[in-house]
Amino acid sequence: LDSAEAAARARDHWLDLKEQRLDGIAAELAAHLTEGAPCAVCGATEHPAPARKDAGHVGREAEERALA
Repeated sequence: LDSAEAAARARDHWLDLKEQRLDGIAAELAAHLTEGAPCAVCGATEHPAPARKDAGHVGREAEERALA
């Protein structure tokens, strides 16, 4: 029972981080924008207001560590 509860808590933690990452995925995509180069999502070559990572941003590495 203790192992099952620990596994459920770990899964909940991973899902929380995954949700936070998805909420901030625009910032991850924007980090790769280059002025004059097309956006990988919409194809625009102008990027007037790209999203920025905030202090609580969860990246791929943190999500993968939680999954492991």
